[in-house]
Amino acid sequence: MRLIESEQYYIPDLEEVLVPESSLSSFDVDEITLTTLLFQTGYLTIKRVTQLGTQMAYVLGYPNLEVKASLNDKLATIGTSLQRKDQVLGRVAAVLLTNKFAEFKSIFSSHFASIPHDWYRNNNIANYEGFYASIVYSYLAALGYDLRAEDTTNQGRIDLTMIMPDKVIILEFKLTKYGSAAEALEQIKAKGYASKYLAENKPIHLIGISFDAESKNVVECLYEKI
Repeated sequence: MRLIESEQYYIPDLEEVLVPESSLSSFDVDEITLTTLLFQTGYLTIKRVTQLGTQMAYVLGYPNLEVKASLNDKLATIGTSLQRKDQVLGRVAAVLLTNKFAEFKSIFSSHFASIPHDWYRNNNIANYEGFYASIVYSYLAALGYDLRAEDTTNQGRIDLTMIMPDKVIILEFKLTKYGSAAEALEQIKAKGYASKYLAENKPIHLIGISFDAESKNVVECLYEKI
């Protein structure tokens, strides 16, 4: 956990990460990377072999949804208590089942407000969109649904897509200095991100969430159904 906090990892990157062969055999506890540690402990596995220049390299990812959910359940505890994590997770699960997506704002606003101020000292993590996105990602991934980060389409990449048995949810994030929740929602529609999932024949929910670096919190959460 300390490694993740100190290095400010973007957690969704663990979906697919490229590492050189030499990194996977490292046992130097002072220099070990997060991806190497997760590979050695079984949370990540080799998805395919590739090249990094002239060296052999590997693309790592989660072996299955169960392992992905297990790891992110643990990651969701960073910056909070186990009890509070379970409360937030329960509320997020209820929102996904009832489609009351407006409640995401109050759920995550409360959660970000509880993160200790010490987290933000001597770093610029509050100005990093990936910090906020990583926390939202971990809570959603911990529930075990099919969650896809940086989901590729022919018009760009969706920040997060969640495939559930009865619906598809497309999420886009913005720091307020780069855009609003309304602009995030408009980006989803303008780029036709939902088109990729029309063949699923499920309701598709679009969610735009904005974060403010100064208040270190959620500013707005907007959603539409198509």
